Amino acid sequence: MKETSKPKEKNVLVNVTIDASVLAIPAVPTKSSIERYVERLLDWKGLQRDSWVDVNTSKFADKMLYEDNLYPDYGTMKQMFSRNGVEKYNWQDVALLVQNLMYQTSYIEDSLEQKGIEVEEISAEQITTEPDIFKNCPGVQIQNDLKRCVVLLAASQSLSKKKIPYYVLALHATQAKSIKVSALVSGFPSYDGKGVSQSKSAKNLVENILVAEDIQGVFECVDEAEILLKATSDSELFAAIKIAFYKTNPSNPILSEDIIGNEFLSSIVARISIKPELARPLLRAIVETLEGTNMNAIHRLRTGKSGGSPNRKRGRDGAEAWRRDIDRDHHLHYWKSNNSLEFACVSYPHDNFDIPED
Repeated sequence: MKETSKPKEKNVLVNVTIDASVLAIPAVPTKSSIERYVERLLDWKGLQRDSWVDVNTSKFADKMLYEDNLYPDYGTMKQMFSRNGVEKYNWQDVALLVQNLMYQTSYIEDSLEQKGIEVEEISAEQITTEPDIFKNCPGVQIQNDLKRCVVLLAASQSLSKKKIPYYVLALHATQAKSIKVSALVSGFPSYDGKGVSQSKSAKNLVENILVAEDIQGVFECVDEAEILLKATSDSELFAAIKIAFYKTNPSNPILSEDIIGNEFLSSIVARISIKPELARPLLRAIVETLEGTNMNAIHRLRTGKSGGSPNRKRGRDGAEAWRRDIDRDHHLHYWKSNNSLEFACVSYPHDNFDIPED
């Protein structure tokens, strides 16, 4: 049993709470359902490695799984894999994976308490969602825990209208991107415009919260342009790029932060602070460059203004300089070699052909 959440020193842009139903063994185990179960777990574990994402579980997830006889312990996993002929994955590795997700993530309760919400003081009844997400719960106790988490997330959403960080609830199954939560809540904290007040009250809570059943669903909930507009570090800039890229390339989301040059963020901030509407076309230009699409919008940067001038190359590695149109006045300048691509700057105005080499 984990007693304290693992400390995380990172600027969280997306907070994902994994519902206990995601960790529960399949209610009707088959070879395909088990393999799909493992694929989802691997996805969530992979997301946990991103520095801008915080992956949480409920403080009571393990207890609820035990009480509903759906806890993925080693004996159960071994038997389930053997009976259904699952050979694609090793049952011991999967059991350890679930343990890591359950006991090496932070608690959603801790995350909310850091915002000044006294979680233990909040109770609720008459809890409903539109659409109904509770009907898909595989167990009674898991459903009760989900209701509690839904209320806590809705309470947090009610107290903060900021988009970032995004709070997303990961479910076993849902086709929705958001749900409408209604509940009669007691012990609800008030907000005075400066922070959470200590005074508590009863409240009819009606709030929308984001939901998803896989990583693509999480990214679909998030506005990458909003993240870019607020980016103050390369990791936040990379998050915006990765989300934008994943939305059009869900089967190939692997990117390295090495694509971001030393002056790329500062050049972006200089322009979008003046022209915020540049964020979306800039991200589109970045994604097209990574995909190698819309090739009519690019051309080489040369050492001189004449068409016969040699192509510009970087001294330290021979990478070639390229330029892609964002709009008439703004252009994306980047370095490209056979094995790498590095975004150098956003140039402005139209006749600015500079590109930093460091």
